[in-house]
Amino acid sequence: MAASFAVLHFKQAVPFSAVLRELLIQQGIFFWPRVIFGVVAPIVLAGMIWNTVKIHHTQAATGLLYLAVVALLFGEFFSKFLLFAVRIPI
Repeated sequence: MAASFAVLHFKQAVPFSAVLRELLIQQGIFFWPRVIFGVVAPIVLAGMIWNTVKIHHTQAATGLLYLAVVALLFGEFFSKFLLFAVRIPI
C-alpha cells in the first residue's frame, strides 16, 4: 500500500490531497475495511500464529492461519472494489 501511495503521489495527474480525500472520506466504507482486514489483521494474526507454533500448539495455529487467509481474502475483495469503482490500485 505504501508503494501504491508513493506512485500515486508522484505520477498521478490529480492532486494527491484529492485522492486521499476520495479514499479516506468518500470511499472510507471500503478503504478502512481494506486496511483492517487486508493489512492490520493479518499482521496481528501472524504474531499470534508464531507464538502459538512456538508453544507447539499446531492445531490452534492452523485455525489461526485459516482465519488469517479469510481476513486477507476480505481485504482483497475491498481492494478490488476500490480498483474498479475509483480506479485507484490500493
